[in-house]
Amino acid sequence: MAKIASQAKRLRIYIGESDHWKRRSLYHAIVEKAKELDMAGATVFRGLMGYGADKRIHTASIVDFK
Repeated sequence: MAKIASQAKRLRIYIGESDHWKRRSLYHAIVEKAKELDMAGATVFRGLMGYGADKRIHTASIVDFK
C-alpha cells in the first residue's frame, strides 16, 4: 500500500443520488475528476438517513424510520 509523504486534507461533498451532470451520476463525475487531478483517493458513501438545516428527516428507503 502506498503512503502519502505529505500533509493531506479531507474534502466532503454532500449530494443526492439523483443528482446528475452531463447525463451521468454526479458522484461518478466527481470521483473521475478527483482521479484526473491525481488526488490521493476518493470514496462514495450512501447515506440511508439524515437531516439538514431544515431539520426535516430524509430517508433512502420506502420504510418510514419515524
